[in-house]
Formats: sequence, C-alpha cells, structure tokens
Amino acid sequence: MEVISYPTGKKIKYNDLTLRIIASFAAAHIVTEFGGNEPWLSRLLTGMYYIEFGTTLVITLLLVCYIYRCTCYLDVRLGWHEKPLKRGILQFIFGVICPTLGAFFLAALYFAYFGVNILKTNYHLYALPFIAALITLFNAYYLVYYLLAESKYYKAIAGTALDTSGSQTYDTETSKEVFIVHTLTKSFPVQTGDIAYFFRDNGHVLLRLFHGADHLLSQSLDQIEKQLDGQDFLRVARHMIISHKAVVSFMPLTFGKIGVTLNPPYKEQVSASKLLARNFRLWMDR
Repeated sequence: MEVISYPTGKKIKYNDLTLRIIASFAAAHIVTEFGGNEPWLSRLLTGMYYIEFGTTLVITLLLVCYIYRCTCYLDVRLGWHEKPLKRGILQFIFGVICPTLGAFFLAALYFAYFGVNILKTNYHLYALPFIAALITLFNAYYLVYYLLAESKYYKAIAGTALDTSGSQTYDTETSKEVFIVHTLTKSFPVQTGDIAYFFRDNGHVLLRLFHGADHLLSQSLDQIEKQLDGQDFLRVARHMIISHKAVVSFMPLTFGKIGVTLNPPYKEQVSASKLLARNFRLWMDR
C-alpha cells in the first residue's frame, strides 16, 4: 500500500493546564516536606527550603509534562477501548515506571551536587515509593478524564442519529459518492458503495474495500462521517465507521455491547458500545 497523504489522529483534549500547574506546586511542597521532622511553617523561613522546593518543582513540572504528552501520544495510537489490556500495560510502563525512574535519576543528580550518594540515604525506601504513588494517581486521573470524555463523545454521536421522538434521522443531501485516494504513482476515485468500512489504525485513517484492499486517507473519521449517508454507514466506535452491506452478523456482548462480524473481516472484535447499541439495532432493522 503506497500512499503519500497522512491524516491527523484524533485525541482527547485535556484542558487542564491550570490544574497541572497547581498540582505540580502542591506535589513539590509535599515531596519536599515528606519525612521531615521540622514544622513546615518554620522551614519557610529558611533558604534551604526554597532550594529544595525549587528543585523539586522543576522535576515535578518535567514529570507532569512528560506524563501529559505520553498520554496524548498513546491516546492517538491506541485508545483505551480499542485494546484496554495493551493500553494499560503501555500506560503503566511509559506513564508510571519511566517517570518514576526519571524522578530517581534527577533526584540522584541533585543529591550528587551536594556530594551525597542517594543510595546511602533512605530516599528510595520512603520518598521514591511516595512519588511513585503520586505519579500513579496522576495517570489514574487521565484515565478517568479519558473515559468521561469518551462517554460524552458517544452520547453526542447517539444524539445525532436519533431525533427527540426516538426515530432515526439522516442527512443525505451532502453524502459523498466518491473518495479520491492517492498513491505514489497515481490518484484514482473509489466509489463509496465499494467501501466496506473506514477505520483508524496507529493514528492513520484508512478505508477498506469489499475485496479487501486498504487505502490511506488524509481526512479524519469525524470529517468522513459528515460526508456519508447515514442510511448506509454508521459510526460504531471511535475508530470505525461501517457500511450496512459489510455487516455479516451481530450478537450481544457483556455490559450491553454488541459484537459485529464484518466482511471483509477486521483484525479484531468490532463492538458497538452500550450507548450506541440501540442506534445500531435501529440502523440494522430498517
């Protein structure tokens, strides 16, 4: 599959810069005073507190920025609902273990500046596990944020497919009949009726024809969805829009989801969430 166009992946927008800054200041103070014996109010009058706090704040800001960017990167390439186990493992490795090791390395540099070997202190026994717990909590916050944002997104999709009376509504005036795909040597039209489904894989958006060929597109799934006839295509998940003609069978899954079998087959189980299950049944039974 030779292509020259690359789409922009869709990701959750975490509008929490202010929260990240406030959380960094709070975490830096807590870590600075963790395990100390002196009252923190009296410590505020010493210059050493501000040296320790300033250094810890810089480290904390770096770690928080890393976790944020790492989470955004993984969101684009592997959503939590696509492969939750794999995503959870990757999030734990890159979102928890790596920043924890980074915190230890940066703290070791700070200790070394003052001529102290960090391994001869109790930092790794008390402070480091506490820091790891804070990092884990921060990752958990992003997971909850993601799930809430995705739930809101699914409800928005469901709202566009049903009117207030519960009947299906479609906009066929702007439905696209042809998609132009480009290779290194030529461009050619693909009839919409020949497309089995559109899907996102590793941050790229592709279409799959009924005879199995894949072609990369430069549009996002959101843009494509607006150009399709709702009677023929349905967004069953964040990463997939399917053709009615591609559905071979469907069956109920756990938690109210619906498993969908497609032809040509997809690489993994395709499922409509509980929020979209009713829309899917109405779409099929027409």
